[in-house]
Amino acid sequence: MNRPLNEKLEALRHALEEAVDPKKALTKLLKAAEKDLKSAAGRPDVGLHIWQETREARGGYGPYEVGYIMLANFKVSITVDLTSGDVSMGAQSGPHTLESMSSKGTMKDASTRLKKVLARLKDMLPAAKPETPKLSDKEAKLAAMKSALSGRVTKTGGRLILGSTDAQGADFEPQHRQRLDHYGTSYSDDGDEQEGWDSEGWEDDYARPLSKEVEALLAAAGVTGFVVDIGEKGHVYVQLPS
Repeated sequence: MNRPLNEKLEALRHALEEAVDPKKALTKLLKAAEKDLKSAAGRPDVGLHIWQETREARGGYGPYEVGYIMLANFKVSITVDLTSGDVSMGAQSGPHTLESMSSKGTMKDASTRLKKVLARLKDMLPAAKPETPKLSDKEAKLAAMKSALSGRVTKTGGRLILGSTDAQGADFEPQHRQRLDHYGTSYSDDGDEQEGWDSEGWEDDYARPLSKEVEALLAAAGVTGFVVDIGEKGHVYVQLPS
């Protein structure tokens, strides 16, 4: 059998398929498209939706059978006039038209154009987002602690500013940090006035109330298991026990 005859028979087969059941022909086309796009839509951030619906006749035209393909923000529609068998197709990415075909096309024309459009759509898909590595329980606990304290305002020390961090915890610098060696006034044996080292006053006025405020912030956020300590230079140390 020669090639021209083969092509004529193939064209006749397509024409008969559309004439007998245009709905079935459209369904077949959509299933083929879905199979082609499965790999591209296998990512969780790329949605593939394919559906088919019948529209009633309007203004002397139709009824129509319409198939839709939605891939990410791309939309392809294939419309078959169930009375005349004419097929039209359009493809859009947002407001931009990627492909259109006159209503005098056939299902074979639509299939050929659709293959080209699907290839273009797959090329235009956004790059896959890198997966966020899953945190260990300890890492999640440390992250929750930093989130609960960083930038919070205390009555005693003002705003807490996150400093250095390690595998066991973090330190924070209060906005109104009070150093023990600069706190209060004391007197030497010969009566000279000396600045700082009022341990009792520093503990009562700064270290103890600030520590309680930090512990309350952690408790309010549901963060447990940390030890809060105030260093001699006024920094807040929040650590997991060794």
